[in-house]
Amino acid sequence: MQNSVDRLSVENANLRKENEILKLGNASREKTLQCQAEIIDQVKRDLVKLKSNNELADQLQLLQDLTKFIEERDKHHVKPTQYPTPSDEGRHLEKEISAGNLDGYDSKDENDSSKKKKRAAHSAPSERCSGKVPKFACHDARAVQVVDPHSIAKCLDILKTMGDIPYPIVQKATAKFKSPDEREIFVGLTVDWRKEWVKHLE
Repeated sequence: MQNSVDRLSVENANLRKENEILKLGNASREKTLQCQAEIIDQVKRDLVKLKSNNELADQLQLLQDLTKFIEERDKHHVKPTQYPTPSDEGRHLEKEISAGNLDGYDSKDENDSSKKKKRAAHSAPSERCSGKVPKFACHDARAVQVVDPHSIAKCLDILKTMGDIPYPIVQKATAKFKSPDEREIFVGLTVDWRKEWVKHLE
């Protein structure tokens, strides 16, 4: 009997150990599952970061491409700070031009004499006209009129000199005289041709 009690106690001890091992196994299984879940969550977070990093990388690449484009464009354009500064001679010429005094500028060009002739020719009309301005300044501005040699009034005066023309033909002629080309043609015609022109209006 002692043997059977010892056996039972040994089996009992073995069962306890197995239970403890199972408990430990279950605990380790739970820990393993928990660790796996944490790893999966971490991988998901890393994937999200990686995706956002890829978007950031794309944005960074776009920014670099844009910067490169701007640098390439700027190579071909002159920036305002790169304009040449005027030399002393250039500044002197600018002052002379703004003052309206080009005679003081000493040109070392071969065509210096032709430039002086051109300047003299340009200034000559203003000097010639300046003497006549006071004469015309005395006249009343209303008295100055420009006369059109092909005006409607001129055409009607010519019609009056042609004799007795019926009023309906005068109306047709007046309608034709609205066109500047018709007026010019009519005034340029000889007396006989004008009569024929009027006959065609009947």
